[in-house]
Amino acid sequence: MNETTFIGESRPRWLRLQLLAGTLDSAPHKLSQAEFEELMRLYRLTVADLAKARAESTNLDLIENLNALVVQAYAAIYRPKPRRGLSLIMEAFVFGAQAFRRQFRFIVAALFVMAFFAGLSATLLATRPDLRAHLISPGEEELFDHWKKGQFEYRSAEEAAQMWSFYASNNPVVTVVFAAGGAGTFGVYSYYGMSRTGVQLGALSYEMNTVGKLPFLLSSIAPHGASELSGAVISGGVGFLMGWTVLFPGRRNRLDALRRVSLDALALFLMAIGMMYIAAPVEGFFSFRPEVPQELKAIVGAIVFAGWCCYWVFAGRNREPLFIPVDEMPAAEENSLQFAKGS
Repeated sequence: MNETTFIGESRPRWLRLQLLAGTLDSAPHKLSQAEFEELMRLYRLTVADLAKARAESTNLDLIENLNALVVQAYAAIYRPKPRRGLSLIMEAFVFGAQAFRRQFRFIVAALFVMAFFAGLSATLLATRPDLRAHLISPGEEELFDHWKKGQFEYRSAEEAAQMWSFYASNNPVVTVVFAAGGAGTFGVYSYYGMSRTGVQLGALSYEMNTVGKLPFLLSSIAPHGASELSGAVISGGVGFLMGWTVLFPGRRNRLDALRRVSLDALALFLMAIGMMYIAAPVEGFFSFRPEVPQELKAIVGAIVFAGWCCYWVFAGRNREPLFIPVDEMPAAEENSLQFAKGS
């Protein structure tokens, strides 16, 4: 490559690209449609120039200058529009559902662990009663005895508010522990949390079934459990996601792999905490009130869970992701970003 000829022929369009990119970045309203189309054309030509310089030139100054120009143009073109107020909240709402679908396999893994140990716990209690002390702690025995009465004590509004405060302060902590603990232990603590939750649910279900009160249990936990247990499973999925990414980063280095999944992990983590806060008032004021019919509790639980399922499945399904991972970009954009990063 004749560098003098190459630079002489290309320099005018590089300067023009720099000017247009600067205008788009600082005052996009001043850029006409024709100028924007020109910017896109010059951007792609400059990406090709950068590729050619990398392949055929040893002039590091030229390569670095072209690299900086491509980065500037890319940032101006693909910078997301500023979002404020309700628009930002709605975008976050949509992105959470998109993250749920992208990382669904890890959430299913957390659900499977919990369900497996629930079934295992119930089976062991039925076939190996000598293992009861290993499955049910003394504190849980007292709680189970209370459940097996099949009735709740009346709570005043003040008592219900106190329980709401307790649930709202305690349950989100569980979410933090499951997610952060799993991320810090390569998913091991998330596995422990999901398995322990499954053992407790399986043991309590078995005990209630022995006294014919299993429908009472299920209808009582359904209204708040639709959010609370789902949030716990999602937080476990976050721990699995982070742990898996550290252990198996694929073709990326671990830091880049973690960066790529960090937005999804954060969105799911915040979703799980939000679900705990949503469940708290339901648990405090509705689920355990004796005057509320059990049939109504079951119906409310089914409606709440159906609502969550509709959100996870349909929200933002036909919209572009708020943040697009690198390997999901169209080929031209992905290649330009790789050149800009010097790969």
